[in-house]
Amino acid sequence: MNPRKMRFAEYYRASSNGTESAIKAGYSKKTAYSQANRLLKDVEVQNYIKELESEEKDKRILDARDRKIILSDIARDDINDPQCRIKAIDTLNKMTGEYMQKQQNDSGEKELPKLLEALEDTDDI
Repeated sequence: MNPRKMRFAEYYRASSNGTESAIKAGYSKKTAYSQANRLLKDVEVQNYIKELESEEKDKRILDARDRKIILSDIARDDINDPQCRIKAIDTLNKMTGEYMQKQQNDSGEKELPKLLEALEDTDDI
């Protein structure tokens, strides 16, 4: 695929406007509409647009590390509602397998109920 077709596909992916994308890619203003129609039927261009869309979707997906960072920020932020903080900690524990380890090494203590009780005590203050 030539560079101009690639530019067209990239502009089209960003704007979804064929005529505008053709002009930005270097096609004549007079023929931009028909060029866009032709290019959008081109299999190479279609495949490249799909590839660009797939890459964009992959970038939007949070990986496990990103999710842990966000949940940790929620859990540490004193401004957040205590229930939200506990939920973030609970979710982190599930993600990291803390509850599975706890079941294997259970000393009879239940951490989450203790956290809830401690937070309820602070609500009375």
